[in-house]
Order: sequence, then C-alpha cells, then structure tokens
Amino acid sequence: MNNKWQGFTLIEMLLVLFIVSILMAYPMLHKGSWQVRQQEDYFFFELSYQLYLTQESAIYAHKSTRVTPLMSEKKIIFTYYNQHGQRVEENLELPASVALANQMAITFSPGSGTINKISSIAFTTNYQEGKITYQYYIGSGRFVKKKS
Repeated sequence: MNNKWQGFTLIEMLLVLFIVSILMAYPMLHKGSWQVRQQEDYFFFELSYQLYLTQESAIYAHKSTRVTPLMSEKKIIFTYYNQHGQRVEENLELPASVALANQMAITFSPGSGTINKISSIAFTTNYQEGKITYQYYIGSGRFVKKKS
C-alpha cells in the first residue's frame, strides 16, 4: 500500500528544531553587550544636553553656572538656573562601563556662556574604542564630542 502522506523523519524534525532554537536564542546571548552600548549612548546624549542647558542658563539667567565631574562618586553635577531664576543641581550618574579620565570643573561666565580657560571632559569606555573627549571650542562657544 502506497501512502500519499509521507512524514518527516525524526532526524529531520530534530534538525529543524535545533536550527529554530539557535535562531531564537541568538539575540538573547548578545543582549548584555547591546544593553551596555545603549546605556553608553544614552549617557553621552544626556551629557551633551546637560552641557548645552547649563551653558544656555548662564547666558539667559546672567549668573555663572558650573559643571563638576566627580571621579570618586562616578557622577557629574550640573549647577544652573531654571526659567524662574531658581538654582538647580542635577546629577548625571556614569554607567558602570564609563569612567572619567579627568576631573576638571567648568564654570560658564554669566551673560556670555563662555569659559575662562580651555577645558575638556574626557571619558574612557568599555565598548566604544579609545577615549571620548568633550572639548570646548572658543570660536563656536560649544563643546564638541571627539573620539580618539
């Protein structure tokens, strides 16, 4: 008797199950490094925003503002003034994979938002190659992110 409904063998079914299992498990294996990279990217985005906000506050509030990196506590403190003229201190915690390479405080001048000495904030990271530096450029009056 010839059966029209031929089935798969046990070996074929196990092979398909193995391939599907590998494809499903692959993203789970790389989730940790992806998550760390996302945390680093978000940290540097937030740092850029806070630097801009602190500098703009010095211009509009006509009061000096300050960025204070603290290596020992793994955080950066931004001191600026809100739209009501109230002093605000915000802490930006460094992710575990990011370390401060220098601890130079930056003070923005009232009214102009410039700084009195050329300074930078440097970081070392686990997943982004080399050193990341936020360097102040006098001509543009802004911090620029550089990878080295």
